[in-house]
Amino acid sequence: MSLCFYVTHGEDKIVKCNSCNYSANLEVAYTDSYETNNENQEELEKVYTPNVKTIDDLSDFFKCDKNLLAKAVIYQRLDTNETLIVFIRADRDVNETKLRNLFGIDDEQLIPKKEESNDSITYGYVGPLNLKANATIVFDKSLANEKSLVFGANEENYHYRGVNILRDVGNVEFVDVAKVCENDFCPKCHNKSLNISNGIEVGNIFKLGTKYTKQMNMTYIDEKGKKQNPIMGCYGIGVGRLFASILEARATESKANLPASIAPFDIHICPIDYTKNEKIKELADSLHNNLSDKYEVLLDDRNKNPGVKFADADLISAPIRIVVSPRNLENNMLEVKTIDSDTPIFINKEEILNYIENIRKGWIF
Repeated sequence: MSLCFYVTHGEDKIVKCNSCNYSANLEVAYTDSYETNNENQEELEKVYTPNVKTIDDLSDFFKCDKNLLAKAVIYQRLDTNETLIVFIRADRDVNETKLRNLFGIDDEQLIPKKEESNDSITYGYVGPLNLKANATIVFDKSLANEKSLVFGANEENYHYRGVNILRDVGNVEFVDVAKVCENDFCPKCHNKSLNISNGIEVGNIFKLGTKYTKQMNMTYIDEKGKKQNPIMGCYGIGVGRLFASILEARATESKANLPASIAPFDIHICPIDYTKNEKIKELADSLHNNLSDKYEVLLDDRNKNPGVKFADADLISAPIRIVVSPRNLENNMLEVKTIDSDTPIFINKEEILNYIENIRKGWIF
């Protein structure tokens, strides 16, 4: 299970129902039903399809939509060297995570099978009828209710039209190994309202079961005095991804707007003419020294113009910014701006420590 944050941009895909609270990572999301595209049971017919190997070419050849076609997706297991052939509706893609989970295959142990001349597979024309290949066959649920489909005929340049799997292949088991698509039926509320959006995976939970505790001979005695293997889980939080999700939610083109809980500094002092004005330098240094006893304080002592300093302060995102400038110093005032406001306020320099302390008590940024 993944804990995700919905964003405009992100490396993950999240499935969410627009009608209820169902949501899941695309790798595990499913639909409980498919619309049937052809309910008319047609006669089985073998059709000459010269050099028609791709789904696009097949759709053009039969002048039909891809949901009336079926395809074979062929994999090789590196752990057993077995061949897996997945038959799935041509408008669907195989969810390889589901396929690996179905057979208990580790991530790196399942790869697309390379074409070989001696494996009895007629690549480009693979179908369930007259299949001579030594392979494990999987039928996806997207095929379950279709009465008439186009499949490869396992013969060069030929396809079958009118294939009814239950009639022509037999009573096979249909399993869910397909990726969910937009507007599929929700498995919870059964409305056709699933939506796929970007997300950032900020946490995850992996159910490991007893796989590793059995290997390590790890046991305990339960309340009935019976020896058991502990059930393991793996729980993770992605610190880097958390930061990315916070920026997605709060940042603007010029500001990071970090909350106080993760900002690198509590207070950012931006003195104007720090290297040129001794009074400015003296006050800025004094503020830094007095505030540093309680807070993380950054003093910008660079010889830079105010625009550069303020732009950098927006990116650094300290919750409180104190500007020490010659103009305000003439009136014994300091300019203070908090990260949640674009409007500065002016505080007497003698009252600044108390003012900062009062703000700190109600830290809500």
